[in-house]
Order: sequence, then C-alpha cells, then structure tokens
Amino acid sequence: MAKDYADILLKAMKTISDATVSSLSYDKTLICHIIDNSKAEEGQYTVSDGSSTFYAYSDNTEYKKNESVYVSIPQDDFSKSKLITGKYIADEDSG
Repeated sequence: MAKDYADILLKAMKTISDATVSSLSYDKTLICHIIDNSKAEEGQYTVSDGSSTFYAYSDNTEYKKNESVYVSIPQDDFSKSKLITGKYIADEDSG
C-alpha cells in the first residue's frame, strides 16, 4: 500500500516537472550562410539556414557572402532579433 502511494507521488512529480520543462524557452543556434552582406557596415546580414531566409545582426562587419556563421535565435522566437555569434568552420576530420 505504501508503495502505491510512492508510485503515485513519483508519477505526479514527473508530470509536474515534465510540464515545467516543456514550457521553458531556450535560445537556439543555427548554422547559416550569408546570402547578402550589402548592409554589413550597418551590422545587418541576410542569412539562410536552407529552409528560411532572415536578417541577422553582428558587430563584426567583415563577414563575406557565402560564408557560414552561427546565428543565435533568442528563446527560439524568430520574431526577435537574431544575432551572428561567430564564423562557422567545418570540422575537416569528420565525414
């Protein structure tokens, strides 16, 4: 009988923790390619992750067209400003 209560309590705690974790928003990082750097002096780049195209911003004004970069999506919300966090360099050893 005590084991039944323990199982019920553990299942209830798991349900609560699963619901809490699923409601959290995390930043997402994508590898994107710069497709337009004509506004680089303003810190604005047009990038693509292969399925969508959007603006991303950076203090670095030296990124070139076709270069791969890491882009951070705050709270996985594409309506917020996306930030280029650095240049992506493919691992030559993998493959």
